[in-house]
Amino acid sequence: RGDLRGKAGETALIDTERPGSARVLVVGLGRKDRFRIKQYRKAGGTAQVYGVSVIDINGMKKGLTPEELSGYGFGVLWPLTTSRTFPLTREFQQLAKEAQDPDIQERSMEGYIAAKVLVHGLRQARSSPAALSKAVAGMKSVDLGGFMVDFTRPKQTGSQYVDFAIVNKGGSILQ
Repeated sequence: RGDLRGKAGETALIDTERPGSARVLVVGLGRKDRFRIKQYRKAGGTAQVYGVSVIDINGMKKGLTPEELSGYGFGVLWPLTTSRTFPLTREFQQLAKEAQDPDIQERSMEGYIAAKVLVHGLRQARSSPAALSKAVAGMKSVDLGGFMVDFTRPKQTGSQYVDFAIVNKGGSILQ
C-alpha cells in the first residue's frame, strides 16, 4: 500500500497502516486530498480515513463516491447542522430552510456562530472597534443556544467544544 505523502508544502494522505494498525490520516484540504483517498482506495487500502476539523466535508462528498468516503472520520469544533440537540442548530436549520440557499452547508455553521458572537459584542459596545474588541474579549460563559463561548481565558479560541463525526455508507454524517 505504501506511503502516499505529498511533497513538502502539499496536502498529504499518509498511510500509517502497519501490522496492528488500520488508520490513514488526511492532512490538508481540497482536491488533492480527494485524489489521494481515491488513489489509496484504488490501491486496495481499506483502513479508516481520518481528517482534521477544517476539511470541507461537502467538497469531499462531491469528489468521492460513497464507497470511497465511507468510514471517513473527522474532528468537529461546532455542532453539526443536522443536530437537533442544540437550540443553536435548530435556529440555524430554520433560517437555512427559509433562505433556501444551496450554498448553506456544514461549514456555514462556523460563520453563523461567528456572526452571533459579533452581534453579542455589538450589543455590549456600540461606540468603536476598540470597544467591540474589549466586549468580545470580555465574553464569559456566553450561551449562544447550547453552544458556550468564553473569550476571557488567555490563549483560548472561545469554545471548548470538540466532537467527532463519521460518514456512513450512505454518505450521511453521524456524530
